[in-house]
Amino acid sequence: MIYQLLEKVTVLSREHIRVTPRDGLEIEQAVEQPKRRKFAFLKTDESTIKHLISQICVIDGASDIIDVEKNFRKQIRYSCIPKYENQICERLEGWWYKKAIEALCSDTPIFVTQSQVRSFIVSVSQEYSDDNLPIDVFDIGNLQEDDLSANEKIFYEQLKLICLGNRRMQTALRDYYRAFKQRANWVRNDLLFVNELEKYEQRLIDEWEHAFAAMEDDLAEYSGVTEEEKIKEGRRLFSEIEKKDIRIRPKCQEAFVMRGSYHMLANQLKVGWHIDFYDRLKRLLDT
Repeated sequence: MIYQLLEKVTVLSREHIRVTPRDGLEIEQAVEQPKRRKFAFLKTDESTIKHLISQICVIDGASDIIDVEKNFRKQIRYSCIPKYENQICERLEGWWYKKAIEALCSDTPIFVTQSQVRSFIVSVSQEYSDDNLPIDVFDIGNLQEDDLSANEKIFYEQLKLICLGNRRMQTALRDYYRAFKQRANWVRNDLLFVNELEKYEQRLIDEWEHAFAAMEDDLAEYSGVTEEEKIKEGRRLFSEIEKKDIRIRPKCQEAFVMRGSYHMLANQLKVGWHIDFYDRLKRLLDT
């Protein structure tokens, strides 16, 4: 080995070293990045080197970057329905990369246990079943009315008709966008049964029709209904619908799916909150 012929290597800077062979002739030369790291390591004091090496674990027979996906797929396939294997693998990879980044960026040690990995796999696998759907849309940022396209603003105008407060308007925007993106993900990944969304929306409309008819009866009891009374009853109807628990599948329990789906129906004027919502907003369907 060439290093056996060297008497001494002196690191002059990050880019240069002085090499002293056994014959005593000194040579200064530039060093490529990998070699600079090697010489910097050799120059480090012994206690630091020992501490660094003590943190290294060599796992015999571990999968390389090519084989690792094939190997963990063998484990996952026993916990999921075969047609959902790709989606579950993608979710596991995304979760693992996030954990790896957190560990690399943390000032304190972060450990991922076997139990955590197994729990995540089981949890995700349960989302991909005939009585459940995966929820993979979470934070969507701070949305404003200006973020809505022209054909998305009808549901927002519906909420203005009942004079909803700013905070509730903001949460309605969030529910709408989360439901819109989540439903799009389900469709894109082919996770829905035939006509499942249409049937779900019909269930929502049916529940709304019962509540809307009750509001009509309540307002009919007034003699000369004022706009203030219409607004108050519309807000009550909206609050009543928000509190319902109508799930697209029995174990898919995220409430934003239902609330956001109602806003999507409100965009089409298939549902509404103010007693006169259709007459006041039908012009927007043609714009």
